[in-house]
Amino acid sequence: MSVLAALLTVVAVLVAIPCLVLFIECLVALLPGRGGAPATSGPRPRAAVLIPAHDEELGIAATVTGLRAQLDPQDRLIVIADNCSDGTAAAARAAGAEVIERRDTSKRGKGFAIVFAVDHLEASGPPEAVIIVDADCRISAGGLELLAREAVATNRPVQGEYVLGAPERPTPRGVISALAVLLRNRVRPLGMLRMGFPAHLTGSGMAFPWAVLRAAPHPGGNLVEDL
Repeated sequence: MSVLAALLTVVAVLVAIPCLVLFIECLVALLPGRGGAPATSGPRPRAAVLIPAHDEELGIAATVTGLRAQLDPQDRLIVIADNCSDGTAAAARAAGAEVIERRDTSKRGKGFAIVFAVDHLEASGPPEAVIIVDADCRISAGGLELLAREAVATNRPVQGEYVLGAPERPTPRGVISALAVLLRNRVRPLGMLRMGFPAHLTGSGMAFPWAVLRAAPHPGGNLVEDL
């Protein structure tokens, strides 16, 4: 075997390994069965919902209104208007959210906004669970309670299923994007769950026990701050 052929064989093997892993994850996800039953008993944990928002004036009211419908009186809904140049803060307040404003142009990013909100919660009385939702997302009925209960019951971070809604007239690019998100955020995590492995965090619909989030390293402005 020539050096080139040996090199190509090594490359092929290296490429085949992640493909095999993906195939196994998808195959297990398609098999009959279900994951562990979510926690549903006992008092509902006190939860704080954090919405990091940068220039989200046009859509923040709808997000806040949808989430408020799932809150208990003991819960808090906080919008972090992060370095906004529009009316995000005013729109969120008008929709009924508690709003904190952050201005620090030298430290931009969702990670800094989350840390700012966590510090605010600690000073004003921490909840039992913290749920992070992006400003352009919607949570299905009962989703907030389910996430909060599961995070507190397991004392671990919990990720809700996070997928894209299909538009009425999808473009080919939109279809591919939705399929990729479906594979990454539904199929692969389900396969991992059924094999007993943890899932990754996808950025929105994440729930944390307070102590776990408070002890987490500062994510800073990293674009992959959800890691």
